Amino acid sequence: DQSSTGDHTVRKASEPLQNAKLVWYKNSQPLPKINSTINNTLYLDPVSSEDAGSYSCGVDGYEDDLSPAVTLSVRYAPKAPFVSVSPSGRIVEGGSLTLICNSEAHPPVYYHSWFKKTATGSVQIGSDKNHKFSDIMLEDSGRYYCVAKNELGEESSSMMYIEVTAEYEFSVMEEVDIEYEIKKFVFFSEKKFNDK
Repeated sequence: DQSSTGDHTVRKASEPLQNAKLVWYKNSQPLPKINSTINNTLYLDPVSSEDAGSYSCGVDGYEDDLSPAVTLSVRYAPKAPFVSVSPSGRIVEGGSLTLICNSEAHPPVYYHSWFKKTATGSVQIGSDKNHKFSDIMLEDSGRYYCVAKNELGEESSSMMYIEVTAEYEFSVMEEVDIEYEIKKFVFFSEKKFNDK
């Protein structure tokens, strides 16, 4: 039953809403129709990390009167770790370089490990989120990867190749170019002289 008072409609609290349409909300936003709802129950199957959030429900048309929110926390092992390098750009012998293991997990990653790929397998070189080379050498060139671990599991990143170049590599190349230009000049000068 409804009674009208001015511009407002009042529904008796003791009376059930007949044929009411229930709407589910996540983080105060209506959920898409694709979500499975049976008998006013919301089903998340399978649950993923993207489902984490604050859930509430309400009657369609009464968006200002929602149920108390319930927080859903989704736990998952590390996924898709990847390696980044700081600083970026050319890596010069004698400089410093930091490899960073980036990963997403809940609960957070509590253990990182670093490995360098060798001809016979892999060698562990560190156990922190960041692995720093303070005085990097030519022999540090190679393929590296990290492993991120929490209480639910662990996951490895893809390989990243690091190439360390000699400090004076560009200077040597310039000297070779200059030497070539001198030889070319001498050759054409002698040829021009002999043609006379």
